[in-house]
Amino acid sequence: MNLNIFNNINFTIDNNINYKPNNIKFDIKKEYLNKKRKNNFECNNNNHYIPDYDLKKIRSMILDCLIEYINNKIKQFKKNKISVGICKLQFLPINKEKLYHSKIEIDKQFLNKQIKELLSWDISKKYTNYLRDQNSQLVQNLISSENGEYFRALFELTFLDCLKYINGTKNSTLLDGFPEIEEIVVSKGIKNKQDIERYTNYIKNYEIGLSSKISRYSKKAIKS
Repeated sequence: MNLNIFNNINFTIDNNINYKPNNIKFDIKKEYLNKKRKNNFECNNNNHYIPDYDLKKIRSMILDCLIEYINNKIKQFKKNKISVGICKLQFLPINKEKLYHSKIEIDKQFLNKQIKELLSWDISKKYTNYLRDQNSQLVQNLISSENGEYFRALFELTFLDCLKYINGTKNSTLLDGFPEIEEIVVSKGIKNKQDIERYTNYIKNYEIGLSSKISRYSKKAIKS
């Protein structure tokens, strides 16, 4: 191809045109961020919407508080004589991998799991000096102890029973003294006022939020 044909062509630049490529990128980015903020605002102000991650985080919060609550009950009944080491009469943190790798149907089933089943999960892998079923053995130990009647009744409560007690929609003397919603949130190191309000709202609407996800999941299954 003969490139000489372009030599006689005059290219002119109109200096009156204001080229602002950076501004174009900025405007696009700004529009995107505004749209994103708007969507987040709408989600956070919809009581029925709870992100999947936060649903599981809330379960983790409540389980941690539940274990602490039961451990305090054991101390009361045993008058702080709870032994030491592997014989210590205290529940250890559970392995929470199941909490963060579950499908929506398993999330639904989780509501009806009894405390004794949740406490019988393997303990956290961080505790290498203990048997994996350390908590499971303690459940059986407490059920057959002199305070077995109380612990039997307590362990038969479901996660949903605990959730309803926390939200004030169901009463149970077995859970008297259990932390209130804001205490649960703050106990997990959440200090920002906006985050405290957000998680407090999530806990109050946990059951509704989960139900709405199940409904959407069911519709997708029907369409497919």
